[in-house]
Amino acid sequence: MTNPTFPEQKELSQLYARINRSSPPKYPYLLRTWLNNEFKDVWNNVNNSYYSKKTPTKTNFELAKESYHLFENKLEDPNDSSYNYSRGRSKQPTAKELTSDAVSLFEKYQKLTPDWEDEGDLLFEDGFDKFFTDVLKITPTTLNKTIFAYVFSTKSIGDIEKDEFTNALVAYGVSTHSGIQKWFSKAVMELCDPKIYLKDLYNGCFFYANDSTVRRSISISRAFRFWEVLLPLLGQFKTYPDWKLWLNRVADEEKNFQKYKAEYDNFNSQNFLKNFEQSSQNNDVMSPESVDILYTAPPLLPRRRNWLVRPDNDQNDVEIKIDLWSNFLDFVLVMQDDYINNYKFNGDDAWNSALDEFVLDFLDLEYIDGVQGVHVKE
Repeated sequence: MTNPTFPEQKELSQLYARINRSSPPKYPYLLRTWLNNEFKDVWNNVNNSYYSKKTPTKTNFELAKESYHLFENKLEDPNDSSYNYSRGRSKQPTAKELTSDAVSLFEKYQKLTPDWEDEGDLLFEDGFDKFFTDVLKITPTTLNKTIFAYVFSTKSIGDIEKDEFTNALVAYGVSTHSGIQKWFSKAVMELCDPKIYLKDLYNGCFFYANDSTVRRSISISRAFRFWEVLLPLLGQFKTYPDWKLWLNRVADEEKNFQKYKAEYDNFNSQNFLKNFEQSSQNNDVMSPESVDILYTAPPLLPRRRNWLVRPDNDQNDVEIKIDLWSNFLDFVLVMQDDYINNYKFNGDDAWNSALDEFVLDFLDLEYIDGVQGVHVKE
């Protein structure tokens, strides 16, 4: 029997979309898992009512809406303990007990770092790494630290403030070593899985690549840094070195844009053509003077690419926009390094234009002017 559709699910979807538009949401992993559980509650409730021929009840749906609004308030005020996210657990510690345990744990590991007093309420370096090995039972790799930052909603990767630490553990409802380890292991498993929440983590890294500020672009050097942490999770994209080489080449063109532009602003094309014509008259072969004149013309300007931000000067880094960053993960998953069979040259996939440009260059192809298709470059 086909599962029923019901308006409650649509309304919850709208609630989820609204809360997820905040940039970035507080505790995004908690938001995702919490709301998915609420969906399951509603779905199971309506399904049971449907198959038992009973009148559907809205009890679970109303509870989900109520919980949602409490959750939304919690995102605005992390210190508000009016809602226990871990409802349904037996013998769940109070927010006060969770806070006390979290503070004790934080201070224990904070003191393992030499000169920790100089940094105030910050867990970093030796103490931070020791927390990973002792409590989380994992190696403090760049990937694991990135996941930790995303789950705990820290301002930076590689350290955490006392308030960030305690608020997160209270929000997630964990305090013991075993409880924290079990919960974080589940988060790592889900956030590293392309079929579950990897895209959430991937898009969250855009925020960290911008030093925890809300911007619409990131430098390509920082994009490379995060791609090289996250892409190995996919077990593919062997053509990443080609992508990196191509993007660096584009960046080099763009870095010289201001220099080229200045040359064009000062370039008098009429005088150039007049001098060239005079020096070339009655000569089948270009004279040395004509060759010299040719070199006075500035180089071609790079094409205008709407997926990047040009730097103000050749010392600053070229930046890519958030649309390319987000589209890139889907591109890697779909292509699987097989551009011949998986890339649709008619544009049905609507990839970011940077990815179209890369594939054509990688395969040494170009669009045919006025004709739908491609051919090998001559």
